[in-house]
Amino acid sequence: MGHKKMFSAKKNKNKNGYTLVEAIASLALTAVLLAAATILLTQSLRLHQRLRTASDALMVSEIILDKVTGEIAGAKNNRHEGSTVIVSSEGSLGTPSVTLTTRADRRVEITSDQTEEGAGLVLLYPPTKADPEETFWTLDEKLYLGYGIDGLEFELLDKADGSRTNVIRVSLRIRNKKTGLTYARSRSVACSYFVTEEDILRIRTE
Repeated sequence: MGHKKMFSAKKNKNKNGYTLVEAIASLALTAVLLAAATILLTQSLRLHQRLRTASDALMVSEIILDKVTGEIAGAKNNRHEGSTVIVSSEGSLGTPSVTLTTRADRRVEITSDQTEEGAGLVLLYPPTKADPEETFWTLDEKLYLGYGIDGLEFELLDKADGSRTNVIRVSLRIRNKKTGLTYARSRSVACSYFVTEEDILRIRTE
């Protein structure tokens, strides 16, 4: 009796290969991970931008306030009627200002200009015999880091009982020209050389 040989077909399976389902699942997982990474990166960039913008705003504010309050603190007191510190709601340029005598014994008006590009800090020096031309001092535009002064105000403070003091509050608001972001900060400073009652009466509002 003859014997028939039985042959079984063996499937050739590559153990290192992927099925179609596995490939699709792998691609889907990769897409999810890439999407998550993109979201995290975008959020990180936005956070970094916000932190940088806030840091720039603080830096610009400090530069402006340091200059203004430094001039006010050092206002020279010559001990006569003309030696005054004048706080005005509308100065020579139509904006709030404070006028005083500098350490170099020259009158100066501290204010801000108004332009379409945004206002900047201005120190106006009136004509003198030595210098017959009115002169201007401004901060370098690069120091503003894209910001402009949106408001610069001065307020002569009183005590609780209503009596006068030698302290002036400087309120500053700056605005980013591109983003429109605003940042406000204020600082109070005393006119260091105006200490007696007679001195303080020569610090006034007009």
